[in-house]
Amino acid sequence: MRDLIEAILQIGLKVEFSSNHEGAPTIEIAPVAQEGGKPLFTCTLTPGTFKENSEDAIAEFLKSIQKKH
Repeated sequence: MRDLIEAILQIGLKVEFSSNHEGAPTIEIAPVAQEGGKPLFTCTLTPGTFKENSEDAIAEFLKSIQKKH
């Protein structure tokens, strides 16, 4: 996961850990200059399914962003 986050940061995006409106922990990825706007990617950190639902989804997002850069 750390490698994914570092790669996203190197592209120039920010990664924020927060919670959604239901209080579930989330990761949001957005442009650095964007304040209060809609994130490019959001995923909920689900206990027990972190790898399948979060890390794999972030890896796929990173691949799609890398293709654009």
